Amino acid sequence: MTIKTVQGEAVVASPITMASTMPGYERKMGHRCCGCCCDSRRAVIIVEIIFGVVANVIGILTLLTAVGLSSVLDYDQLVNDLEKSSTITSVIYGVGIVVSLIVIYGAIGFKASVVGLGIIWTVAQTVASIILQQQSYRESGLKYPIVDAFIRVVISGLLIYPPALFISEVRRGIMSRETYHREEYSCCCV
Repeated sequence: MTIKTVQGEAVVASPITMASTMPGYERKMGHRCCGCCCDSRRAVIIVEIIFGVVANVIGILTLLTAVGLSSVLDYDQLVNDLEKSSTITSVIYGVGIVVSLIVIYGAIGFKASVVGLGIIWTVAQTVASIILQQQSYRESGLKYPIVDAFIRVVISGLLIYPPALFISEVRRGIMSRETYHREEYSCCCV
């Protein structure tokens, strides 16, 4: 901190107050996302890479490994069930990867409606997974644990937060190609 005299008065000037009075300085207007780690655009890109692309690739690899392993075992019903569901599940994982890549493109280009596709996909995938899981439990004669549905909804909410924040900031004019120099923030990657 520095003590300066302005018009005969002693004024305490911190780096923050000094920067905010500098010519050309614009204070960040948007939120910090992911535990105050980064701006909303960067958060969308990071979340989509980790939970959209990487998680879906791992899902496909896990599914293929399970199908391959089950064919070695002598469990006819298990093999039939896995083979039946593996094609559909692989397609869903594949669509998830494509949607994530489209959402990343939308975030890079500041396109709110394209990023909104990620929210729609996350909600649809969550609802479908809960319904299919309940059906699977019912067919097995087991009761579906409501905690499972709750956890899925909470995780989906956390995944929806960055794109929803990004869309809100784009629509309010806070986040755009022209203002990104002001809004850009990262605790470690800039």
